[in-house]
Amino acid sequence: CGSYGARDAWLGHRPAAGASCCLMPTPGPAAALVWCPFPDADSARAAAAVLLDESLIACANILGPVESHYLWQGARATSAEVAVLFKTVEDCLPLVIERLGQVHPYDTPAIIGWVCDTAHPATLGWLAATCQPPQNTPD
Repeated sequence: CGSYGARDAWLGHRPAAGASCCLMPTPGPAAALVWCPFPDADSARAAAAVLLDESLIACANILGPVESHYLWQGARATSAEVAVLFKTVEDCLPLVIERLGQVHPYDTPAIIGWVCDTAHPATLGWLAATCQPPQNTPD
């Protein structure tokens, strides 16, 4: 693989003639991300701990304070929140979203997840080895 990567694509650079591009989908489990704001860092850390302990995520990036502007119950509002980006695999994505809804302190949390089109092979390997959806066992 050449030296062309995501940063180059973002900057508008093109790979050199004949160079291969590393931004190809990789076979195997797809990476997935979940975005979720929390009222404070402690509740973000607590949710991350639950998801890590249950092997539903490999990482939670607690990004720090964000200023949220939104409409809620017909009124415009603003609040300081702590943003978190959770890293997982596609197979765990529905479980992460469900579990976040259970442990989140808000009655109606904003939980948004998506499957990633591409990821570095080492990242995919780490996610696949770390994130394990629970196995259904016969009753």
